[in-house]
Amino acid sequence: MHDISELNDQLPTSRQLGVTTLGAALVAGIILLVAVMPAEFGKDPSGLGEKLGLLTLGQPAAAAEVVIESQAQLDQVEVSSAWREDRSQLVLMPGQGAELKAIMEVGDGFVYQWQAEGAAVVHFDMHGQKPNAASDDFTRYWMEDARAEAHGVFQASFAGEHGWYWENRSAEPVTITLTLKGFYDSLYMP
Repeated sequence: MHDISELNDQLPTSRQLGVTTLGAALVAGIILLVAVMPAEFGKDPSGLGEKLGLLTLGQPAAAAEVVIESQAQLDQVEVSSAWREDRSQLVLMPGQGAELKAIMEVGDGFVYQWQAEGAAVVHFDMHGQKPNAASDDFTRYWMEDARAEAHGVFQASFAGEHGWYWENRSAEPVTITLTLKGFYDSLYMP
């Protein structure tokens, strides 16, 4: 058995606790000023947040800016297809699925947006497939079971068909509206 006086000798003194607490508060304050304020709030009182690259994390990114940057990136890549703009609508009855695919060459790309109207959400799968590939030989880019809309920028890393499959798993009809702008050969429904 240990004597209580032996245990008390092992505990830190009030002075040691005070110094440790003060040191921890000082470190937390420095982290707040140097990292948290620039990254979370866009404020940089020390000037170190900008030098560390944290200041830009506190600035909200607008979707339009992302699209503009992405469009500029597409313009820097040599593409073989002409600029196109397509808008397609599909009506899916309950339990029905359908695909829309773009024929693309390596480096072709587009900005896309799709939206489901009617049912709250649909199952979707964005994928690509090389020419003459078996039906189960494809590259999946993105899949979700419950989504009402999606948008983004896509660039083909291989020649072939790149597109979407949607399935209406609700009890009501749903209309999918897809808008594409970019470089691709054609858009079709298999």
